Amino acid sequence: MEFGIALELENQKNNSKDVKTIKLTPINAIGLDGRKFKIEPDYVIFNSQKYSKILIRLEHGENRDALDKSIGWIDGKSLRVENDFIVGDVEFTEWGKTLINNKEYRYLSPEFLIDDMVDGFYVVNAIAGLGLVNRPNFKTLALNNQKDNQNKMDEKETKIKALELELEQIKKENNSLKIKNLIADGKILQSQESFALSLNAQQLDIFVQNNFEVMSNLTRLKGLTTVNQVQNETGKKEYNSTELEVFRQLGIKK
Repeated sequence: MEFGIALELENQKNNSKDVKTIKLTPINAIGLDGRKFKIEPDYVIFNSQKYSKILIRLEHGENRDALDKSIGWIDGKSLRVENDFIVGDVEFTEWGKTLINNKEYRYLSPEFLIDDMVDGFYVVNAIAGLGLVNRPNFKTLALNNQKDNQNKMDEKETKIKALELELEQIKKENNSLKIKNLIADGKILQSQESFALSLNAQQLDIFVQNNFEVMSNLTRLKGLTTVNQVQNETGKKEYNSTELEVFRQLGIKK
């Protein structure tokens, strides 16, 4: 069954002339917009009772003419479960009674505080207030909910981090392809691939530039078999690690 999280006030039980027992929310409700709410009754009631009096506002306080003017008050201590609903005792103000009796407004819509989202369900922490409405709107409720807003910000941040990781992966893949092309073009050695992969784009460019002189000697060193022959050919007596790796790749021995 779907709920708009708006409970019609008509035909609800009277305790006395001024106090009514009303339904505040169904348990595990599904909103008309598809959002699902996980409500553990004992947990929600316990947290909601922190508010000794729970305020009912006209249109969740979005009506500029009403602002926080009270429609009524729910006794937090009266919250309990009846027939799969959390119910409570409400005392409407005279203004609230007039609006309801004249059928200008017909529904109550709870304002939830949200702990988290688990398996697609918004986990409800407490009922912090209610609105007297005709057209309940979950999106509007969420905007009035500080914890729900925080959850949305957290979800957005998670998505941003996921996109950043995806972008980083794309950069790594592009860098890997670039390095394979450098090897194919003879600008770096196959054995230097792992080191090249550890560099960022700027570092790689510097490495390739510094490596160029060594790699350019490959052609004239081919055919030589010992380091002594290389020393005689180049006139150089000391070699760095990259040059020694070139010798190894060419099969030149000490």
